[in-house]
Amino acid sequence: MELSVREGWVAALRKEENAFKDKGTYTEIEAKDLLPGDKPVPLVILLEEKEGGRQKARCIVLSNRCPAVEEKYAPVANWESVRLFLNNMVNEGQTCVSFDISEAFLHGELKERVVVRPPPQFESHGKFWVLNKAIYGLQQAPLMWNKKLHKSLTELGWARCKVDPCVYIQRGMRLVIYVDDGLIVGDDADINHERDQILKAFKGRKTDPVANDYGEKTIKFLGAKITIGESTVKISQEEIVEKVLKTFSMEDSHPVKTPLAKNLENHGDAADQKVYRSTVGSLMYLVTTSRPDLAFAVKELSRFLECPKASAMTEARRVLKYLKGTSHYGISFSKSSDAYLIEGYSDSDFAGEVPGRKSTTGNIVVVGGSSPIFWRSSTQRLTTLSTSEAELVALTDLAKEVRYARKLMRDIYPEKFVKAPSPIHCDNQSTIKIVAQDENLGRTKHLDIRGCFIRDNIRQKVLQLFYANTEVNLADFLTKPLSRAKILEVLTP
Repeated sequence: MELSVREGWVAALRKEENAFKDKGTYTEIEAKDLLPGDKPVPLVILLEEKEGGRQKARCIVLSNRCPAVEEKYAPVANWESVRLFLNNMVNEGQTCVSFDISEAFLHGELKERVVVRPPPQFESHGKFWVLNKAIYGLQQAPLMWNKKLHKSLTELGWARCKVDPCVYIQRGMRLVIYVDDGLIVGDDADINHERDQILKAFKGRKTDPVANDYGEKTIKFLGAKITIGESTVKISQEEIVEKVLKTFSMEDSHPVKTPLAKNLENHGDAADQKVYRSTVGSLMYLVTTSRPDLAFAVKELSRFLECPKASAMTEARRVLKYLKGTSHYGISFSKSSDAYLIEGYSDSDFAGEVPGRKSTTGNIVVVGGSSPIFWRSSTQRLTTLSTSEAELVALTDLAKEVRYARKLMRDIYPEKFVKAPSPIHCDNQSTIKIVAQDENLGRTKHLDIRGCFIRDNIRQKVLQLFYANTEVNLADFLTKPLSRAKILEVLTP
């Protein structure tokens, strides 16, 4: 190891050690002061090279050696909320800033008695520690930090949303928190002031939009790049794509035009399960953030996580080749007269999975006509007996997602909420007739319940059902391999 690199890691270790001391993370005790039930848990040092080559040392507890706790769930921000933020930002002419809170978990107050053995890299002189703060690795640490953060934000005048507990509102500003990363959207002067107030309570780093050569501004949040133009905002993940390609030695591969050329099959020799799972996991994060074009391919690849064969691995590498030529692709939001109108599109592929003959559901929820805020491609849990049944199952899932999106919009932007029924689109006339009729389906209860659910939402003027020809159905690419032109209907190069 080079001397400069070694010195960097030593400095990172000392910084972490000092942070523990400054925040009163522990109380030292002698071995003779241990209680009969105390079982000291070892602490270990995790070294990580962050973005830009920054060296980070983190002292963590081995959670598998800790006693189980009942209360440990902590909410995590929904990307659907972030996309609604960006849609509002471009339509209201606002901007955004982000921040990252340092040593976040060390702020959380610990209620239980936890005794640990300090790592050998720290100066402990043979003593044990009784933790006062919830350090990384403890099962309850995320919850303790979330409670501490919520209390501080409330004192600063922020009000928590009911639908997404990681979203906060104050006057014309909106704040979303993802563990220790935050994004504030609003007017320039206000959001900078509020970010400064938060970073007075918690030490951290600021990130501001940076101008590029095209007259746009870019800012990073959770690994995604948000590009702010005059009338559009785009989310993309070029850097993450490049890291994924490099990880799997595909950075010099020849690009292809589509993620999948045909429905996936699993045959041939056994593939490396670890590499296959790692590949699919890397693709999943891209899907959840800004790449709906990968959703169907990842759904297909996920079917063979337990026993991948050579053909499945070949298709996984094809998706990486597709990424090679589309690393700059993302989703965008534009100024629109229907910017706050939520509508959805549903589609299914009947009995397309072999073996098993399960059908595929494809749903997408958009604002402003074509800007996606939610999408999903998934295997239906039950085996349907006809195209109409498969479409009904998919349409029911869409109805639930549109209802959630309406609740989220009404909670975050109550003054912008469109009270009129949200249009939902289906390309199967038989399914529409099933929903329209008042009598029971005369088949199985689970299908009858789905029809009643959609029908009730239409009567309550929450939803309005329309027929959409396959050619204009935005969900079509989520159920089968399609052309590049179809994918670009919801994606921005």
